[in-house]
Amino acid sequence: MTANEVKNRVMKILNERLELNITDDSKFDDFLANVGITSMTFIKLLVEIETEFGIEFETGYLDIKKFESIRTIISYIEELLNR
Repeated sequence: MTANEVKNRVMKILNERLELNITDDSKFDDFLANVGITSMTFIKLLVEIETEFGIEFETGYLDIKKFESIRTIISYIEELLNR
């Protein structure tokens, strides 16, 4: 899977399943709280990502403090997919 495909699938999750309004990747470097991701939204996001990509976040990465931005989440997804 390409990096662009991962990005597009994450954007779809954010917009369609979590109802956030992120129309392009210009917000991917913003802090999670600045794009409307709370701790509860973060958990929902992880569950959706795990289902969508067939991956499992390691226990140490279930904390919102591990990720500064959407881009860091995408990088972690890519890392898991490439294992």
